[in-house]
Amino acid sequence: MLSHESITSEGDSKILEIPISAAIVPFIGTTMRISSIITRLVQNYLYHESKRTDKPVVFLFHPNECLDFNGKAIPTRRSTNFFEHLFADVIRQKLKLKNLGRNSLKLLDEVLRSAKEYGFEFVSANEYTKMHKNNRHQYHLFKGNK
Repeated sequence: MLSHESITSEGDSKILEIPISAAIVPFIGTTMRISSIITRLVQNYLYHESKRTDKPVVFLFHPNECLDFNGKAIPTRRSTNFFEHLFADVIRQKLKLKNLGRNSLKLLDEVLRSAKEYGFEFVSANEYTKMHKNNRHQYHLFKGNK
């Protein structure tokens, strides 16, 4: 639970921060759509780490990644420097649009199927918050009884 005084400290607010899982590269839909090889490497590492540490694996996927994009994207020019424009705008735009729609859904199915085969239980953020609060309460009771 976040602290009211500091975003880096545990506190008593009603907001539970559930960070996205990462192993140098974030475990997110964009990475999944750009490179299935990188996603599998990150995924395997995170699955093993989760079993060892009992931390959840959090995969971030936006619904807009399911949309088909058939038009031509025109990158916004944010920079006057040609190389910065090429790398920051053009290439980024092409990567963001890679494997949208049905391709994205197929890739997502693979991620979900592998998590299920590995034995993970899927829970909503609301369910996880309740589980966290219960575990935290039990920890405090146990700690207080020592």
